[in-house]
Amino acid sequence: MKNKNLLAVQSMQQKLNDIEFNFDQAARQIGFMQRMPKKIFPEQLCKMLCLLTFQTKISFVSWATMLSLNLGKIVSSQAINKRINSKFSGLMKMALAAVLQKHANCQQLQAKGLFSKFNRVILQDSTVIKVSKHLLKFFPGGANHTNKKSANIRIQAVFDIIKQNFLTFDLSPYTKNDQAASPDILKYLKEGDVIIRDLGYFALHVLKKIADMKNIYFLSKYRFKTGIYSMTGENIKLLGKLNKGRCLDIPILLGKKEKIHARLIAIPVPEEVANKRRMKLKNSSDNRLNPSKEQLSLLDWEIFVTNVSDSVWKAKNIGTIYGLRWRIEIIFKTWKSHFKMGNVPNCDSKYYVEAIIYARLIVIILFYAVFATIHLHKGDKNKNKQLSLLKLSNFVTANFWFLLAFDRYGGKKKLFEELILKFCVYDQRKRRNYEQIFHKLVA
Repeated sequence: MKNKNLLAVQSMQQKLNDIEFNFDQAARQIGFMQRMPKKIFPEQLCKMLCLLTFQTKISFVSWATMLSLNLGKIVSSQAINKRINSKFSGLMKMALAAVLQKHANCQQLQAKGLFSKFNRVILQDSTVIKVSKHLLKFFPGGANHTNKKSANIRIQAVFDIIKQNFLTFDLSPYTKNDQAASPDILKYLKEGDVIIRDLGYFALHVLKKIADMKNIYFLSKYRFKTGIYSMTGENIKLLGKLNKGRCLDIPILLGKKEKIHARLIAIPVPEEVANKRRMKLKNSSDNRLNPSKEQLSLLDWEIFVTNVSDSVWKAKNIGTIYGLRWRIEIIFKTWKSHFKMGNVPNCDSKYYVEAIIYARLIVIILFYAVFATIHLHKGDKNKNKQLSLLKLSNFVTANFWFLLAFDRYGGKKKLFEELILKFCVYDQRKRRNYEQIFHKLVA
């Protein structure tokens, strides 16, 4: 296997050094640095926080230790503590934006197969992390059955599955749900994009704006009770259109007022799946849900709406294409299981917590930049092996400090490649993994 096929051997520290961002200039711009510091410079302060990402617990002592080792002189934890304010959080956010921008076009991969008509295939979803109750006024969360409130931060992420990179992140209180965040995607969309999101983001006025844009497309689950009409304006009774066990693919006008030109695709699901759905809906603890007979009957199908024409996506492929959305769920799992995203200090400093989250997101972007460059050589015995994102995340995070040292010995890159092949590929099994499904769709 060629060394160029595995750039993961480059250390995270080197990647942090390669960030094209002028920390001093930005620090002066936002007022974090007003005069030349004697010891602690903004760049070292930010980068050392990033290197602490893989620590189970981040403290001012560990941060001061890392910074002292980097500078070759002792730095106190108190000296760092007094620098953590809104301006430092803003500096970390600006650094994150710079890293996002740099890596937005680092991979020149072109969509093929079922995605050949699109420049980007975008997923959007959110994940929630719990923070100290002292931050409740900044990040109000929901209340449990005893009406006890909690503090939670919601992280919205937008990801391009073709180029394997993130387009944007947004931190908000838990109370800003996915539907409230649905319009935020509009400012990031470009001609040739197709966006895949779940029902949480379903908002007719947003779908209308997407459909009105030039050559921009959507794929979404259909929300029950949303008006659907024939191309001549007659109301469609969906249940009457469905035949047990058969697919449906019809042109529709979506929304009573919006009249969005779209397709409705209904794909039958196995009976045991439909029965589990009905049981879950009937047993829901949400008192607002009182499913009708029609709604329960519609659970025999997966129902989608899209403005992608049937000449590009056949009905038989829609379910598999939508299934790629689960990629972002796996990404969130790596965030919490391996990148320690949920491990934040139990403190009352909003800015300290935000800075840690921004630092971890920077490292995650750099990790994905590495992941996107790993292409196993197809001409050898490993041609049928695909890297598992979960396994690679675990390997890199569990062995981070070892890998930093390992990179200094260039002659051992071959051994590193063998370790990746040994510990970070999918197990052999009958059920297809994500990489096999994805590559079949883009072949």
